[in-house]
Amino acid sequence: MKNLKSIIAICTVAVMIASCEKDDNAPLNSSSTSCTTTCLNGGTVNSNCGCDCPAGYTGTNCQTVVPPPVSYTAVNVNVNSSYHQLPPIRYAGDNEFGGHIRIDGTVQLTLGSNNTKIYAVVNATYIESAGGMDTKARINGQVNTNRILLYTAPSGKKVYSINSGAYLPFYWYPESNHHLAQSLYPGNFVYRIEMIGDTSGDDLPSDGSSDRSRFRIWFNDFNITITDI
Repeated sequence: MKNLKSIIAICTVAVMIASCEKDDNAPLNSSSTSCTTTCLNGGTVNSNCGCDCPAGYTGTNCQTVVPPPVSYTAVNVNVNSSYHQLPPIRYAGDNEFGGHIRIDGTVQLTLGSNNTKIYAVVNATYIESAGGMDTKARINGQVNTNRILLYTAPSGKKVYSINSGAYLPFYWYPESNHHLAQSLYPGNFVYRIEMIGDTSGDDLPSDGSSDRSRFRIWFNDFNITITDI
């Protein structure tokens, strides 16, 4: 009987040892000599042979930096009340507006300098529609004076969106007594446009100079959203 008990004890120990041997098909864990996981940026290997990443990192091996949350700020662009003066450039005719004038134009808010600036770009065509009907002038990109800087974002910020309307067409037929200042109030982000015509003497320039300009524009405040660069 004593020998039988000894045999049973030996077998029990053998079974326990066998149950502790590693199954080649079992999942690896952090204590296994076969776990070769490398965790970066201060990450630690967990019991499933994966990586527990510290705050600010993610990915299988904690290799990816988690970007900081992006902040968005609503801004009211307060445009001062002074006007901007643009030169209409004569490109046909005698420099004289002897009859009625038709002005077709657009004003558009555009982004520049990596979305850190907002410009108002004015394009317009003057056509004499009565009288001599031979004078034509324009405001366009042939000179840099048709682009007006309205806003510069703070350092480290850029414009995410322009929330007000950003495009405004206008059509205008000033009165025949066009050597006097006349105004148009188109609305939206443009408060006022003023045109001073020309009948004699101080003609419309052909070189883009501003000293004889006859086009002035005022802007309303408008809303934008800025964010981090």
